[in-house]
Amino acid sequence: MTTHNPQDLVESLRNHLADPNAPLSFLLGAGASCAVPQKASSAPLIPNIQQLTTKCQDSACAENEEFSNAWEALSAECELREESPNIENILSRIIMKKEAVGEGETLCGLTRSQLTSLENIVRQTIVSATAPPENSIPTSVPHDSFANWLKLSARRKAVELFTTNYDVLIERSLERQRVPMFGGFVGGYQPFFHSESIDDSQLLPPAEWVRVWKLHGSVNWEICDRYADVRIIKGDYPGSGQTILPSYLKYHESRKMPYAAIIDRFSKTLNQDNSLLITCGYSFGDQHLNSIIYTALDTKQTSNVVCLRFGNISPGDELAKIAQEKPNLTVVGQNGGVISGKWGNWKLLQPLSQKTDSFMRFVFKNDPPEKGQEATPLTGQVLLGDFNSFCGLLKTMLPTGEAKDG
Repeated sequence: MTTHNPQDLVESLRNHLADPNAPLSFLLGAGASCAVPQKASSAPLIPNIQQLTTKCQDSACAENEEFSNAWEALSAECELREESPNIENILSRIIMKKEAVGEGETLCGLTRSQLTSLENIVRQTIVSATAPPENSIPTSVPHDSFANWLKLSARRKAVELFTTNYDVLIERSLERQRVPMFGGFVGGYQPFFHSESIDDSQLLPPAEWVRVWKLHGSVNWEICDRYADVRIIKGDYPGSGQTILPSYLKYHESRKMPYAAIIDRFSKTLNQDNSLLITCGYSFGDQHLNSIIYTALDTKQTSNVVCLRFGNISPGDELAKIAQEKPNLTVVGQNGGVISGKWGNWKLLQPLSQKTDSFMRFVFKNDPPEKGQEATPLTGQVLLGDFNSFCGLLKTMLPTGEAKDG
C-alpha cells in the first residue's frame, strides 16, 4: 500500500510559502471561519453552510405555515435539479421565482410580495449569523496569525486572498495587524467597487498590499442607487445583506459587476506561471470556481493547487479521484491524501526530531501506540485542513520574537 511522508509534505509547503518570488494565492472557505469558537462555548462563531441553511429554514418556518411549505418545495426543486438544498441554492430559487411570478399569481404557494418577504428574512438571517458583534469575538483568532504572517513575509509579488465567506474576520485581522489591503473598492466617503482597478495591473497596489477578493459578496456591501449609475458600496457593518451573492444573482444586473471582475481575477491569478493556490476550509461546492481551478491545472502545467481538507477523505471521493488524474493537484486529508496523482495514507519515514517537531507538532498527530507497544507509531493524522493548525504552522515561519497575535 502506498504511503506519503507527512514531513516531506509539510517541508515542501513551507518552502513554497517562503519563496518570495512565487505567485501565491489562497482560497478560504467556510471552514476557515468555523475554526473560530464562540467566547462562551466551543461552538463555531460563524456557522458552516449546513448550519446556516438550518438557521435560515428555522427563521422562515417560524414566520408562518406558507413559508414552511414553500421552503420544503424549494428544497425538493433543488434535489430534482441535483443541486444541494443549501442556502445559496434556496436563495437563488426564491429570487428567480420572485422575478417570474405575475401579479395575482403564486409560485410555491407564495405571491410576489410574500417571496420578497421570504428573501428578506433569509438575507437578514445570513447577516445575523455571519456578522457577530465585536464583544462576542475571542481575543485571539487564527486569522490574526494569518495576518501577522502576511505582514512579515517579504514578497515580491502581492498575495491574492480569495474567500467565499460573507463575514469580515479576515479584514478585521488584517486591520488589527496594520496590513494594507485592497479589494476593489475606492473612495473615502462611501467606497465604491471600481472594476477598472482590478483589470488594470498599473492601478493595483504594490506587493506590500494584500489583495482580498470576496467572491460571494460581504455582509457590509450595499447597493447604492442614489447616483446616475447603480453601484456596490461598502456600507455600515453589518448591513442588510443586499449583496449576499447566490449563484443566480452573480450573473444579474448590478451584482454581476463585482462577481465577474473578481472571478476574472481568480482565473488570471491561477494561470500565472508557477502559481500556487492553497485552499483551506473550501469544500469545492462552487462548480464555477472548480471549473476555473481544473482548467488552469490542465492548461498551465506549472500551476499547482494544494487543497487542505478538514477531516478524513478516501481515494473514492470525487476530489481525490480528480487529483489522481491531475498531478499538479494535491489533496491533503486528515488520514491520507493524493500527491503527484497517487493516493496514500500518512506515515513518517523516521520519528520526529527535536528540530522537525518544532513545526510538525502543529500539523501532525501520531496514532496512539497499540497495547504493549513502546515506540510511538510512525503513522498518524495530518491536521493542515484545520485553519487553526495551518495558522500554527505559519507562526513557526516567523522570525524569532515576531510570532504574536493581535
